[in-house]
Amino acid sequence: LVWCSGVLHHTKDPYGGFKNIQNFVKKDGYIIIGLYNKIFRIKTIIRQFFYKFLGRKFLMLLDPHLRKIKNEDEKIDAWINDQYEHPVESMHTFDEVLKWFDLNNIEFINSIPCMDSFNEDKIFEKIKKGDKFSRMITQFFSIFSPLANEGGLFILIGRKR
Repeated sequence: LVWCSGVLHHTKDPYGGFKNIQNFVKKDGYIIIGLYNKIFRIKTIIRQFFYKFLGRKFLMLLDPHLRKIKNEDEKIDAWINDQYEHPVESMHTFDEVLKWFDLNNIEFINSIPCMDSFNEDKIFEKIKKGDKFSRMITQFFSIFSPLANEGGLFILIGRKR
């Protein structure tokens, strides 16, 4: 494969899934993974708590994504199942996944949101990954971004060496 992608946050062993996926990527091929972020998923975690006690109608008021798709029952049910009722869910940080890349000979290329710059137009263009502090700041400020309203997903792109 030239590229391989995966959404690993709903598996029992996200790192094991990552290792399996990267085995299918050829040298110089890309791997794209999407995971829930521990930091900018905070708003969703709070909404999950209230949903358990106050139910669907209250959630419709709290969740900005649900407010956009009101009157579309199938989409609403799918969103609630994915974000609030999924039995298996894991959350990760930029640094954790960068370690996965290093351990598996994957070169970091880019991310959404960008770790150390504000250029998200060219996702296959290599960027600097910044330092631990800049990555933490990016994750913190992402709490207030549309990404947090969309479930707190982040994407990392790497290339197999």
